[in-house]
Amino acid sequence: MELAAGVLDAFDAAFKAAVPVGPASFAAQFSPPPAFYHLTSWYVSPRIFLLEAMCLYLVWVVVGRKALRRGRRTRAHPLRGPANPALVAVRNALHAALAVSFSFIVVYKFVDANFQWRLFRVAYLLQPCHVLTTLLLVLWLRPLSDKLANDLFNVYANLTWGAWLALIFVDLRDYDSALEIWSYWIQHALMLSIPIFDIVAEFRPLYHDWSWVFLTWWGAAVYHLFVLCPFSHAFGININMTVHPGDPPVKALEAFGPYYRMAVTYVFGTIATPAAHGVHRFASRLRPQKAKSG
Repeated sequence: MELAAGVLDAFDAAFKAAVPVGPASFAAQFSPPPAFYHLTSWYVSPRIFLLEAMCLYLVWVVVGRKALRRGRRTRAHPLRGPANPALVAVRNALHAALAVSFSFIVVYKFVDANFQWRLFRVAYLLQPCHVLTTLLLVLWLRPLSDKLANDLFNVYANLTWGAWLALIFVDLRDYDSALEIWSYWIQHALMLSIPIFDIVAEFRPLYHDWSWVFLTWWGAAVYHLFVLCPFSHAFGININMTVHPGDPPVKALEAFGPYYRMAVTYVFGTIATPAAHGVHRFASRLRPQKAKSG
């Protein structure tokens, strides 16, 4: 036990030294301090971070490798897409609108409404919704026959619950431009409508096997823990509430104390990811039925 405690103490010290918080953070270099940003603290200790990492590793050992092998076998065949050019035009228009709205979001992460630099917000481009928007735009440019693109499309579809949360629990406290606010609503609405359109119009296939739901959930958990947490501490901001339950705290998260991330991962995530898959599975049933020959 003493050896284990010593290892944990060494990890705790090394992690805190590698990932600055408070006055050492990037956001603290700005004067006056940016509004609506509290400097991240060690609300979740590095010890709990290590526990979370070990749990994800064990889940991968027990389930992950089997799911990966099964997922490779259960991929659906690529679709050719509809022959109707009007549907192709609608798809292009939807993606183009998403590209325009997201471009304004990106610009306003660098500057405010008066075009003054505010670089501490750049790290917010790592928000899952922004990363998924970028992914969706990249998939738009990929051919329908691209198997990897179809894999990533299914990962995207299983993670659209994040866009639903963004539309239900709206936080626009640091949005100081009407154009940025409109772009926020358009971006998230298109994030939800485009994959449904792609499935119903038969541009992209939907994988029905449970393995893809699991792989999506596990990958999202890894991204939050190993990307968003360190960047949140380094920049002194709370990206997707990965280092603090919120400011002001979200009561449902605060109730779990420093273990709130594990509650989100293993309780909410295991419900929301299959639910998002269920929405798109229902959409796949809306595809026009092909007439049987003979």
